[in-house]
Amino acid sequence: MTEAYNGVRAMRVGTVTNSVKVFETVNELFEAGKVSPLVQEVFPLEQAVEAHELSETFHGSGRIVLDVEGQR
Repeated sequence: MTEAYNGVRAMRVGTVTNSVKVFETVNELFEAGKVSPLVQEVFPLEQAVEAHELSETFHGSGRIVLDVEGQR
């Protein structure tokens, strides 16, 4: 894992043994506005089937989010 705060373009989190440190680092970057999640689409919980079907297509980029609170 790269321990950089300025100019970070990507961070690999796959096999890092210190997940707490990784979480803290990513959280700091997120709160500072230096990184942001890439969200493809947000679905209300009632459309979970459609969200799952989209995830199975492997098309697009970004995360698929289920809104469980009914707020966007």
